[in-house]
Amino acid sequence: MKRNSFIIFGLLLGLALALAAPQRASALTNACTHISNTATVSFEVGGVAQTNKTSTAEFWVGNKVNVDVNGQDTGSGGIIPVIPLQTNRVMTFRITNSGNAAQTYGLSISSAMSSTFSGHVDSFDAASGVLNPAATTAIVLPGDHVDVTYTAVMPDVGTAVDDAYAVYQLTAVTKDVDGITTIVEGHNISIGAQNSIPACSGDVVFGDAATTFSSAHDGQAADREAFHVATAALTVTKVSAPVFDPVNCTLTYDNAAYDCGTNTPKAIPEAMIEYTITIANSGGAAATNVNLSDSQTAGSSVTYRGYKKGLLTGHNCSATEVLLDGTTCTSTGVTITPGPTQSVTVTGLTVNASSSRTIKYQVTIN
Repeated sequence: MKRNSFIIFGLLLGLALALAAPQRASALTNACTHISNTATVSFEVGGVAQTNKTSTAEFWVGNKVNVDVNGQDTGSGGIIPVIPLQTNRVMTFRITNSGNAAQTYGLSISSAMSSTFSGHVDSFDAASGVLNPAATTAIVLPGDHVDVTYTAVMPDVGTAVDDAYAVYQLTAVTKDVDGITTIVEGHNISIGAQNSIPACSGDVVFGDAATTFSSAHDGQAADREAFHVATAALTVTKVSAPVFDPVNCTLTYDNAAYDCGTNTPKAIPEAMIEYTITIANSGGAAATNVNLSDSQTAGSSVTYRGYKKGLLTGHNCSATEVLLDGTTCTSTGVTITPGPTQSVTVTGLTVNASSSRTIKYQVTIN
């Protein structure tokens, strides 16, 4: 009795463990799998066994077409940052064969003006781009995938303006293993060989679901990604104003400062003119290695004199310096060229995004 109890307990325990264990999902049965079932009837007549009667039914498993396309640049939300004239900017899409037959996929990539992605509207196209593979994938087995890349060259800033988006859609259309024949839905359709399984004729059903960029049950799928321009957008403004003249103002402190009181200085001989050059960056990226060249008109009768402060405020820069950003007298990267076409050159500046730099200097009217 005890022995039988132990046997029953062991069987129950084994069954419980089997039910508790995680069950592995079975793979889809391959298309063109031949399934044959035979029914057999045995019987007797007058107690004598007779010849069995049999009947066999057979069919070939059809092709459930199911393809998925997904952008792979998920770390950036499918948006690839670019700058004008940049080369080798890549977006990647993954094509997954979620059906039960080996397939190839015809590929196309498009950028339609005003199309959207993640709320961003397409407003420019890449200057050029290369899709790899170019037109059709190699054979993709059920459950497997292939990655497709689009490598692009950006246009210049005249087209790829700051904060602009170029939206691209990759579409994959299911084809037979020959890479040529587009799969059609229907009954008794030719289905290409599946590895060791010979070709057959069977049902073809489109099982793909609708996605944001593709319809359901059409044997194709699509997804989108976008290039996003983050670049500098510079403007330059130059203004001039008299800050001293010998009639309305007085030089003080060894000619290092001036005082005009309540008078308004005029642009007359021996007057000092102050130039203010502002370089503003309204873009989303810093502009580096910014170089300024500021030349007087040929024949101008002025002499560069650095930057002299007023009586109570300002800075006193030498004749080899400019006043940078209203705070610093500097000669770094500054070149002063005297003569009839006198020029001021400032090199090596950086103008950060959403900021500006100012350069001030003064000349004396001869």
